[in-house]
Amino acid sequence: MTEPPPTGLDVAVLAGGLGTRSDGSVTTGDDGMVTSPKLSVLSTNRNMAHWLAETLDSIFRQSFTDFEAIMVDGASTDGSTAVLAAYPHLRWISEPDANANEGFDKAITMARGEYVTFCPVSDGYLSRNWFARAVAELDADPTLSLVWGADALMNQDGDLYGLVFPQFHRKPAPCGRDFLAYWLGTHLWFPEQNYVIRRSVLSRLWPSRDAPSYFDHWNPFLRVILGFHTGGYLSKFLPIIPNWRRLHGDSVTEATKEHGLRTLSQYVDEIDAYGQALLAGRARHQFRAGDGSVIGDLGDQDLAALAERIEHWRSTHPVHGPRNLG
Repeated sequence: MTEPPPTGLDVAVLAGGLGTRSDGSVTTGDDGMVTSPKLSVLSTNRNMAHWLAETLDSIFRQSFTDFEAIMVDGASTDGSTAVLAAYPHLRWISEPDANANEGFDKAITMARGEYVTFCPVSDGYLSRNWFARAVAELDADPTLSLVWGADALMNQDGDLYGLVFPQFHRKPAPCGRDFLAYWLGTHLWFPEQNYVIRRSVLSRLWPSRDAPSYFDHWNPFLRVILGFHTGGYLSKFLPIIPNWRRLHGDSVTEATKEHGLRTLSQYVDEIDAYGQALLAGRARHQFRAGDGSVIGDLGDQDLAALAERIEHWRSTHPVHGPRNLG
């Protein structure tokens, strides 16, 4: 076995498997699809047939099999539906929608899994064990609501050329309650393609599509992350590079960059306002388990230490914002 790169993260395709459920069972219907999945993998597409097979193949290569893959296609005209029809275990629909966020809204409604993850078309998975590792962590710790990893960057030609969140390549990110100070100090967000979240938590946080605000319409994923942390839910970083994120001119990020910058500015402002309210004693922060129950809070005696940790992370780690979108 070759030595891993000196990053502190497990990279590339991880062999072996942690199995499916603890008893090894997976329930399937007559068509072979999982009927009561542990995990739902959600994707959207519009006229990106050239990336579809690569993304879907990486999903169906996972060692963990107790999942459903859902694709919402926005009435593509480039042959995408023919590609989708070639995957018998894929649940998919094709109908007009306003944008990818509306497509994800539909996909979330279709999801049946206990946990949810997102895989935008043109992205995909490097680790065959990512689903297994993420599910095992969430199953083992009911206080966790989300697990995440640091993805790799890929250009449109398929070349890997960098790693996201280089600050975690040698020393993993803070986890659980310790992440609050890091988030308040650095404004970091979890890119949707490299986390797995409890569906019950996602359902509480995903903004309504009925008359949404500008922020919620253009960036519901940032709204989820904002609500996740202000709501006191807990996360854990796994030192794995689970997936690649392909950057190309046809990506949703590029197509909606202006809106991304505006919503990111609001995201940063709301984080700073929340942090200021906490430190001034105007807001009370409660920590929650995956089922939403309160498992602790920040008291007045904790505020001085919180302020110290915020300043530590702000001065030693990158501070995220509109200047480094994505």
